[in-house]
Amino acid sequence: MHEGSPCANNRPATRSCLMAAAFAAVLGTAAPLWSADFANPAARQEGNQVLLEYDLVGSSRENQRVTVYIEFGGRRYAATDLHITGNFGENLKFGGRNRVSWDLLRDLPSGLKGEVTWELGLSAGPSFIPPPSL
Repeated sequence: MHEGSPCANNRPATRSCLMAAAFAAVLGTAAPLWSADFANPAARQEGNQVLLEYDLVGSSRENQRVTVYIEFGGRRYAATDLHITGNFGENLKFGGRNRVSWDLLRDLPSGLKGEVTWELGLSAGPSFIPPPSL
């Protein structure tokens, strides 16, 4: 401790200094050392396919796990419940454009009227980034 600091002596201020130091240590560990996120999401339809493109950006040293959900008709579906293929799942790397495709007519032969919402989830180890909705 610095001599001019109130934390340098054993006055009651010492307790406050220790609490402030402990609080700063907790805040420091709460901030991630690496980060990851989605950028430039774009959804569109091409023929029978509903497409979502996105960039995976960040500075994490770990490969990422991307989860995909689609909501329509008041229900939410995981990618495993529908005919969805593309860049999602385990071990995705940063950089480049990623593409996810839903073969709509295989799941809904009569088609779909209404809004479709895509949700992407991102995790690496114990961290989780809430999904953006499109």
